[in-house]
Amino acid sequence: MTVDEMKYFFEPHSIALVGASRTPGKTGYTVAQNLKKADISGGSYLVNPNADEILGLKSYPDIDSLPEKPELVVITTPSRHVLPIVESCARNGVRAIVIVSSGFAEEGYGDLQDEIVAKAKAAGMRIVGPNTTGIMNTENNVTSTFVSFEDVRRGNVAFVVQTGVFAGAMLETVLTTQHFGISKVFGLGNKCDVDDADALEYLAQDDETEVIAMYIEGLKDGRRFFEMAKEVSKHKSIVVLKSGRSELGARVALSHTASLTGRDEIFDAACRQAGIIRVRGFEELIDVTKLLALAPRAGGKRIAIASVTGAGCVMGSDYCTDEGLEVATLTDESLGGLEAVSPEWHKPAHPIDLWPIMDSTGFHGFKESVGIMMNDPNVDAGVVITGAVRTFPLVDENKLREQLGAALRNDKPLILVMFGDRESIMKIAANVEPHGIPVYPSIERAIRVLGLVCNAHVMRI
Repeated sequence: MTVDEMKYFFEPHSIALVGASRTPGKTGYTVAQNLKKADISGGSYLVNPNADEILGLKSYPDIDSLPEKPELVVITTPSRHVLPIVESCARNGVRAIVIVSSGFAEEGYGDLQDEIVAKAKAAGMRIVGPNTTGIMNTENNVTSTFVSFEDVRRGNVAFVVQTGVFAGAMLETVLTTQHFGISKVFGLGNKCDVDDADALEYLAQDDETEVIAMYIEGLKDGRRFFEMAKEVSKHKSIVVLKSGRSELGARVALSHTASLTGRDEIFDAACRQAGIIRVRGFEELIDVTKLLALAPRAGGKRIAIASVTGAGCVMGSDYCTDEGLEVATLTDESLGGLEAVSPEWHKPAHPIDLWPIMDSTGFHGFKESVGIMMNDPNVDAGVVITGAVRTFPLVDENKLREQLGAALRNDKPLILVMFGDRESIMKIAANVEPHGIPVYPSIERAIRVLGLVCNAHVMRI
């Protein structure tokens, strides 16, 4: 039943925007702009009693005046007007409502929020929000966000977030710095009705979504959420950033989205039992999501390391130990293959010091070494540490994807750590990440991500 109800948010036949504006920069103007781009089989209607036309579309004075009854209504008006709008939605058979407006439980007006929920529940309507940017579906461009995005890359990652700012600056950060794509965005806000468990239940059956990245401040029904997550994590990866871990953070969460947070150690243990990968910050959320979205899953915890600097071999080994990973033991056959591309004076070992090999055989040795490493049966995942230096080429930027491509044929994750010239690294990332090789700016971050993902995968097995 929940899945069918959620479809009205992401796959509506018709939409109405109440609070559409003629003023550029206002929320109702940008949402109207975005709805013009949506692929909706029915109509998109704008409601503003003080305008006859907005952005070339006819405007109506109220929901009762619309030529058809919309399945989804987006509300951007001030909070004092929301209750009568919800009552109008109930009269007209609306199925779903996104309330972008703020000024409810997060500001101490819980009674108003409760009354709106009661009206909606009596009419069989579901609500996302209030105090949220709402939803986004990249498959049909249906969105309630007030930030204008020209091109949102479609992909396999869904975001479920309890903060409106995600569909603003944070989402734009993802769009302009990352090479994975997005399937859905659930902006839950105050979670007066639709909550995290509802989102998980819907995304569980969404063919577009393989990775679910979540920002949570508090849970309404923790038991239902973790039971749902335990089932979903068997088929899809779930990454959670839970804030409000400290006493002060919990108080701030209460004022932000009226969220009550529980004991952090209990939440942490429940995540482990449910197969959830828990992260500690937004940067780590994106780092882990990137690996899960782009690369195949590791079959275990045995990590191979190849570095153009000996320090990278040492540091990589240390970080593997810190994260509970194993530094792989290469087979004698693999070591013999490395010896064949090494100078006579160098005896190869693992982790692999690439510098003597590249100094002797150049990029051919680099390609052969990485291929040998990744094809070793004792290796579950690999890390290559190198750099982009303008005055001395450590990688062949134009052929790097080809050189690493052979190493990806065995369905193991391969991570690239890049130091050096920023523009060159951005060019390399744009070249290799869409082909399944995530790039990270430090050894510590790369190994940390592998630790979180590999340990969670092993626990599920």
